[in-house]
Amino acid sequence: MWYSEAMHHAVRTLRNHFVPHEDNAYTPHVLHHRALFGYSVLLVMLKVLLLVVSVAFPAALVFSSAITASNIVALTNANRDASGLPELRENSQLSAAAIAKAEDMMLNEYFAHTSPSGKTPWDFIRGAGYAYTLAGENLAVHYQTAEDVTAGWLASPSHRANIMNERFSEIGVGVVMGEYQGFESIMVVQMFGEPVVAAEEPVQTPPTEEIVVPEPEPAPIEAPEPAPTAPEPVPEEPVAVLGETVTAPVIDIDTVSVLPAEGGYAVTLAVEHADDVRVQVGTNTAELAVVPAEEVAPDAPQVWTTTLPVDVEEVAAGGELMYVTATNEDDEETIEPVAVVAPRASTPELWAFTAAPKPDVRLFGLIPVLHLDQTVGQIYFFTIVFLAVCLLISVLAKFEHHRHSVTAHTLVVILLAGLLAVL
Repeated sequence: MWYSEAMHHAVRTLRNHFVPHEDNAYTPHVLHHRALFGYSVLLVMLKVLLLVVSVAFPAALVFSSAITASNIVALTNANRDASGLPELRENSQLSAAAIAKAEDMMLNEYFAHTSPSGKTPWDFIRGAGYAYTLAGENLAVHYQTAEDVTAGWLASPSHRANIMNERFSEIGVGVVMGEYQGFESIMVVQMFGEPVVAAEEPVQTPPTEEIVVPEPEPAPIEAPEPAPTAPEPVPEEPVAVLGETVTAPVIDIDTVSVLPAEGGYAVTLAVEHADDVRVQVGTNTAELAVVPAEEVAPDAPQVWTTTLPVDVEEVAAGGELMYVTATNEDDEETIEPVAVVAPRASTPELWAFTAAPKPDVRLFGLIPVLHLDQTVGQIYFFTIVFLAVCLLISVLAKFEHHRHSVTAHTLVVILLAGLLAVL
């Protein structure tokens, strides 16, 4: 039968390639010197390719924007602006609602628009004192860069609908770091709103409307709520000012901006009552300088800025927390984690609840760039395992006929692959 001949040919081919015997001169084809030389050339070419990509697309392989509220807002508005939509204004009440929702999800170990206790996004928004005629919510977790979070939302029609909704005028973002599902992660909540405007004369208030919030699943589940009855604008509560001078440094997390810069990260934030401010990621540290008063708004708090040099190889593959330490003249310290930076890590696809496709950046229009370093590392690992197994089979199958030159050459290629993997 034809299939028996085909099977016989396939078995003979595999035997010639992997098992030493008289017909292949006791040297499997995969371990011939020419084949081993070819492996070496390919391994070196892969490393050269990585070097070329690191020069042509440094941001794709090295630095990405940290996940902070300011970065998420900036990216959201950039996408709206590109679509001809007005930018969203940050609202402190929406931000407080988003932070409360993110903290609640992290604390109670859930990832959904409705909490296990039945609390909806609208409960968090109203609880923060925000009166709205329209509201919406986007969620994300386990992402490692602000760009990936935004790309994930834009790739989902329901999440994108919230970001591109021309009826929204205000936004609030909450970013909370902590342990979720056994991993150090970042929970992101993005809330949108259109506030209630007080009428000069009593008029019939139309029913309020709440935008369908996209669930963090491929098929979003609508979560509408009955319209509240004629909500009144909630005035901001006056801030009580104590008579005593506050000396402890205050780090304003909402003002943190962490953006990629040459050789590191540009860090800017507002810190009050501080004489010295430092930022640190692992063993990398830098001192911040005060931005001149004429460069900030008259009533704005004191703004500090610096560029933190970061040695990529010293940052853990899974990312590390960025800490800001503020010290006053009495040596009182305030230490806050402000972001997570992961210059060597790729976004775990399994954890991307918004099922975001990655941006298709290609070298010369052909070779995918994003996470190329990780792919090349996997190729090196597979090569080491493959050659080690083939060599073991060759030695054990016909030890008395095994050629020592083949063993030596194979070990050299394995060593080369290992060396290139760690460089």
